[in-house]
Amino acid sequence: MGLLGEWAFHASSFISLAAVITLAVLTNTDFFPKAFIKAHDEYQLLITPWGPTFLAWGLVYALELTYLINALLPSNKKNVFVQEAVSWSFVVANLFQCAFYVSWSYEYLWAAAASILLAWTAVLVIIVRLYSPSALKLPRSASDYWLIYVPFQMYFSWLSFSVVLYVCISLYGNFDVRGLDNSVLICGLIEIGLAAFFVVVVSLTGEPLPGLVYVWALAGIAIANPPLASISVAIGAVLACLVLLFAGIRLYKLARAPSHHEESDKKRLLV
Repeated sequence: MGLLGEWAFHASSFISLAAVITLAVLTNTDFFPKAFIKAHDEYQLLITPWGPTFLAWGLVYALELTYLINALLPSNKKNVFVQEAVSWSFVVANLFQCAFYVSWSYEYLWAAAASILLAWTAVLVIIVRLYSPSALKLPRSASDYWLIYVPFQMYFSWLSFSVVLYVCISLYGNFDVRGLDNSVLICGLIEIGLAAFFVVVVSLTGEPLPGLVYVWALAGIAIANPPLASISVAIGAVLACLVLLFAGIRLYKLARAPSHHEESDKKRLLV
């Protein structure tokens, strides 16, 4: 990525993230026909979490902003994790996130589901690059982990839950699929399927955060939907144990991580 391309990337990243945050705020006001949470109340499913659970989006955006500020530091000008692994996929994800907010506020449920799925796909590309064998062979400092890996782990994890939620809402709202609003069996199976997905993600990446994010979502579901509470709590307890195990492994690895970049040893990713 040349100097012009680098500045274009950073500018596009900031502008697209600013647009996402602006829309996130506006969709909770009277600016749009339907406020974000009010729309959720109208399409309430058994897997729809308690309203404050969606504050996770705020943490996602705060972490993304931290990543962008860190990416502008002179020490990261040749950081392969920023320049090659993240790159323009981040901008693409933000654009689809904007489309999601607009579609959801106008109750175009199928468009909202498609937009969040495409945003998830763009972030998946970033995750695959960050955890590719060639990337994992490169020296990675503690700051690389906390300011690059953690933000995109959080983003990917919350998007993964959101994709399932909004696809289910679209099926319920557009196609009148029954059971998503009142069947403990159907929604319990969806929770178990999501739990299996997050176990795979945690196992493949060795990271505890994805499991922790889903535990947060399960806690919100248990609070909002008492009929599903026992299943949510049981799945959350199992995942919490898994998170603690991988958290211990992660802390051990971080304690042995180098304290600074070894830029001369970093090669371009071959993904």
